[in-house]
Amino acid sequence: MASITLNGTPKLETVIGINFGNSYASIAVINKENQAECIATEDGERQIACAISYSGQELYIGNGAKPQLVKNAKNTISHFHNLLGKKFSSLTPSQRELSAPLVAGPKDTPAYTITRPVPSSSLGTATPRSKAPSKKPTPAGTPRPTSPSLQTETLTITVPEATTMILKSLKESAQNFIGKDIDGAVLGVPYWFDSDARSALQSAAKDAGLNVIQLIDEAAAAGVAYAEHPLQNRVNNHDLTQLVIDMGAGSLTLTLQSNKHGLMHTLATLHDPTLGGDSIDDVLITYFGKEFTKKTKIAVELCPAKTLEDKRAEAKLRLAVEATKRTLSASPGAASCAVESLKDGFDFSGSITRLRFDLLVGKVYKKVAEKVREVLKQSGIDIVHVDEIVLAGATTRLPGLADELVAGVIGLSEENQKSTKIRNEIEPSEVIALGSVLQARLVGVHAEDEEERGKIFGHSVEGVAKVVATVKPIGMRFHLEDGATPWIPLIYAHTPLPTRRLIRLKVAPGAQKVAFDVWEGEDHVEVKKLANGDEDEEEEEERSRAVREETNLGGLELDLKAGDEAIKVVVKIEVAVDGAVLVQVWEDGHDNASSRKELKVAAPS
Repeated sequence: MASITLNGTPKLETVIGINFGNSYASIAVINKENQAECIATEDGERQIACAISYSGQELYIGNGAKPQLVKNAKNTISHFHNLLGKKFSSLTPSQRELSAPLVAGPKDTPAYTITRPVPSSSLGTATPRSKAPSKKPTPAGTPRPTSPSLQTETLTITVPEATTMILKSLKESAQNFIGKDIDGAVLGVPYWFDSDARSALQSAAKDAGLNVIQLIDEAAAAGVAYAEHPLQNRVNNHDLTQLVIDMGAGSLTLTLQSNKHGLMHTLATLHDPTLGGDSIDDVLITYFGKEFTKKTKIAVELCPAKTLEDKRAEAKLRLAVEATKRTLSASPGAASCAVESLKDGFDFSGSITRLRFDLLVGKVYKKVAEKVREVLKQSGIDIVHVDEIVLAGATTRLPGLADELVAGVIGLSEENQKSTKIRNEIEPSEVIALGSVLQARLVGVHAEDEEERGKIFGHSVEGVAKVVATVKPIGMRFHLEDGATPWIPLIYAHTPLPTRRLIRLKVAPGAQKVAFDVWEGEDHVEVKKLANGDEDEEEEEERSRAVREETNLGGLELDLKAGDEAIKVVVKIEVAVDGAVLVQVWEDGHDNASSRKELKVAAPS
């Protein structure tokens, strides 16, 4: 394995990040400018369909397999990611109605059956090449000799085997782009993947020739990606509470997480397997189906379709509306949808405006906002104390979703929107892959030894230690001559322990002394009613974050020596795992053991 050495530590030279989802996958690499970048496949696709199709002797993997769902669904495999680690006997009927027939494989592993023609070379005798006819063609009235019936074979492909095929294809695309072998990869996984699913994914990746150096939760990967793109006008980009909304094709995953100086842990989660981009597709397909019937007078029953003709029509529309959604995401104008021979040989061409689209799918947006309020209630954290809402997954590109989050969750006032920012500057369909490769770059500096790396970055859910974190914030309260009592935060709520923070404060020249109290506080929300000028309408609320002092941990006082020079005071705070607190203060440039003042607070009993 190729490697270089950094400060005596082996480093994986060529790493990639992979977002492998139930419908699509994406690959990210570190480019020559040392920046994370999502790459396209040889076919020019950045969003790679997780689909496999057998058509005759041809095998299609990726985007080329999706059109096969129209006329060759029985030999096309898709939507198998979420079946990793599961037993066939545990699947519900809805989970079994996917593309090719789903059956029980070895050891009750979910598997698909594929029927394909037997290659001529595998038959008992080889078929000779045809020579040029020595006689004239047989007249039409004379029966032609019958050709032997086409022989077929049935293949059984397990879910792990299908996963290996997709991952191998992704790996080869990355190698072709980089021009080197891949030393290691970090794969994003949903938080609800249990140990069986994670182990199955890791084994499939190994069979694909991928060296998995870490499985990272998808929400954490999104957090890593945005750590590379901090907001320029924010005072503190290192102590954040983030809500990651990951809305893919088939499901919605919400993760409320604490991100403190790159250390992340989960505060609350919610997963809805029924709410995703497919819900929006269903609305569009139903709309265009009605438009088709209006124009042609041909009835078509969709979502769900019952007849074979209607199922094919739905499959065609489902492929077509993907382009419609992309247009609606990028432009405020109308978007078209065109399908050849939708039903009974009739073509369809229609369009939809952004306004009508938002009206039709508004109920889906409202369901997402409802789920966001649900996860916030579960955590006990007000939206005001959420610094960022990070959008991930292709479905979150739709502008109407962000508008609904502002109106239904954050609030319309300027102060509310200042407290909580919606982050979608990074392409939502790429953010998880980008975060994964950034994590791979970080992890790659650790030892290449698989056993040692496994101890640091284990994949088992049960093996992960519980995070001990602060519940309440700790800060300083100053009492100034003008009567002001500013609060300066030291440790924020939900900070993993143990932790240490160091801050430098400017003091006015000529000051002889600085004193402050150290408090444990409690986050709360200040609500201010805003008059809107209309007596009939309800007053709008402006909500802002604040800290209420709760427990005085003690005070510190420091004599200053700088005189009329510019003075800087250094404050260091350490909080141990058991909750013990140590605060030290000294004058910058005049530090020695005797001049330091410290406050010790014993761990709670």
